[in-house]
Order: sequence, then structure tokens, then C-alpha cells
Amino acid sequence: MQYPPGGWDLRAHNGRVVTVNEEVLGRWAQLFDEPGTPALEARLFSSVTTSDLGALDILSTQRQRLSHHVYSFTQGLNETNAKRDGTIRWETGQPGSWDEGAAGLHFTVATPLSQQPRPQCRNAQDYDAFNLELLPAQIVPRTNYQRDCDRDTYVARLDHWNGRPFTDHWRAAWRAMVDAGTERSLHAALVPPGPAHVNAIHASFDARIDNSNCRFVEHTAV
Repeated sequence: MQYPPGGWDLRAHNGRVVTVNEEVLGRWAQLFDEPGTPALEARLFSSVTTSDLGALDILSTQRQRLSHHVYSFTQGLNETNAKRDGTIRWETGQPGSWDEGAAGLHFTVATPLSQQPRPQCRNAQDYDAFNLELLPAQIVPRTNYQRDCDRDTYVARLDHWNGRPFTDHWRAAWRAMVDAGTERSLHAALVPPGPAHVNAIHASFDARIDNSNCRFVEHTAV
């Protein structure tokens, strides 16, 4: 952590003294290795603080794992190739609908609406954050990429899940670039049908579920 005036706090801290014994190794084996792996053969985890051990203990007791599910996965449109073959073009603008936003996802933790590019977007600083308390009932975020081919060609070039483009489904999306030392590692959100994205974002959904007919339900917060 940094001091308020600047400079890193490099002092020793008891929370960084992590004791790894056979009991801890047993829980790591439950979490990271094949069932039945002996504790002394567990793969090692580079723990940072004692708080990490508590989180890993909870995860190791969960019976449901991702490997138990049949899920589909996409990286979206490859940004370089999609520009080269005329699928999308860089042009900041307001799409007519969510499904016209070729790269309309700027999300943060648990919300698909984090920020949008300014009308003249030139760099990573040209973005404005949404005020989630003042959002209208219906909103289409501004996007930097627009569709650059006919609709049928565009849809055909998207990855398909259960015979439909991935943009027809609700899906869990997360940033491809993860910095485990900051909150960026937590940037994931449930994204509704409509917007596509480029490969800076990864997304998946449970392939056994047809969620294409799900819709937002408006409600009044009390």
C-alpha cells in the first residue's frame, strides 16, 4: 500500500507470515488437484497474506465446481482481424440498439454499465463514468466500434452457442487482462443479450440453459 503523501509502505506485517502445514496442504489439494491427491503432493499456492488462506479454505469446501458444468466460451471478435476483414470499424458513435454495439461493453464489478467513451474518444482517458443512481430505464451506451458489414455477415462471424450467436444470450463476462494484485481481478459482470465485444473480454454461459428469452425486469428500489 502507499502512504497518503506517496511512497510505498514496506514495513513488515504479521499478516504476511503464512504457515503452511500438512492441514493447509490438504485443503490446497482439495482445491487444486485431482480428488484423492495426498496433502504432501499438493500443488503449492503462492499465498500473499493470512486472509488468502481463509478464502481458499471456503473455496475448497465447495462441492460444485466449474468442471461439473458444460459451458460455452468466447473471446468475442478478434480486434485486429475483425478490423482487417471489415467486420467492424473504429468510429465512436451511438448505436441504435444494444445489438448494434460491436464493442459496447465497458463494465465493472457486477454491473455491465461502468463507463462510455466520449463523442471524440482518442485515448484511454476519454471516458465518462455512468452515475448508476441516475440512469434512465432504457439506455444504449456509446461505443468505439461500429458494424462495418451487412447484418447477416456480421452475425455469421460471431461465435455461436446452441445454434445462436453468443450475443443472443445472457453471459458472464470478465476482463481478459487480470492483475491479481488489484481489484481488476474482480471485474466480472452478468451481461444481457445484445452487445458484442472484442477479445479484451472473455465470456461464457451454461450450455445446458436456453436463456435467450430472458429479459430485464424493471423494479422500484425501496
